[in-house]
Amino acid sequence: MPISLDIEAIWEINLDNLEERFRVAINEKFVKLVDQLYDKVMENVSGKILQKQTGTLASQIVKEIDVETEVLFGFVGVSPESPKAFALEKGGKSAYVIVPNKAKILHWFRDDKHHFANAVLHPPSKEYGYLAKAGEEMAPIIAKEMNDAVVAAFTP
Repeated sequence: MPISLDIEAIWEINLDNLEERFRVAINEKFVKLVDQLYDKVMENVSGKILQKQTGTLASQIVKEIDVETEVLFGFVGVSPESPKAFALEKGGKSAYVIVPNKAKILHWFRDDKHHFANAVLHPPSKEYGYLAKAGEEMAPIIAKEMNDAVVAAFTP
């Protein structure tokens, strides 16, 4: 879920000549908001939306922040991208075959019974939107808090 805010375009101010303390305050607020978005995504993949099973998806959630240029950039997403991560975010399009990759046979427990198979046809994943939901939740917070930070920076 990328976040990219161009402060100059939104508030029509030139940040290049802004006193350092104002730029620092705005950058600090932006970094905190990207951190908050990251925390929401991690919460979503650790039980709120998806049950944490192997931890692989959670280990692939990354955060990038750049506040050194006039355009503040924050990114929270999956890296490396994988078909499973995409399917859990957007939903699957069709059934797919699961084969064992660590053992010689698949084994699972359901309905108080052990099940074994050489392969299974798994139905497509439903859409969970673990990234989109975090972004939707954070969008109004980001807009308000960045606006508040800019107003505070210009208030004596």
